[in-house]
Amino acid sequence: MLFTKSPLGTNKLASCVSCHSLEKGRTIVGPSLAGVGATAGQRIKEANYKGLVKTAAEYLHESIVDSDAYVVKGFGKGIMPKGYGEGLTPQEVDDLVAYIASIK
Repeated sequence: MLFTKSPLGTNKLASCVSCHSLEKGRTIVGPSLAGVGATAGQRIKEANYKGLVKTAAEYLHESIVDSDAYVVKGFGKGIMPKGYGEGLTPQEVDDLVAYIASIK
């Protein structure tokens, strides 16, 4: 599964699960992704969201390829490594978005 594959992409970045827990309230490096499938659509409605996307899937895509477009409260810009948009194929990004969107 791409979410757990390491190294990830042509630029050999860390797997998603290296930094993101699927357990509610458990922080590794980045925020837990538990429930993100249900909350992604809410994030784009928050007053401090400055991105351009309109759907939960677009938000998840943006979070992978431009992680600093919106930073979850309690985390700082630059924590997530850059390069996933360049190192993954468009299909791989779509596959990650589909999987992450399914996390309830």
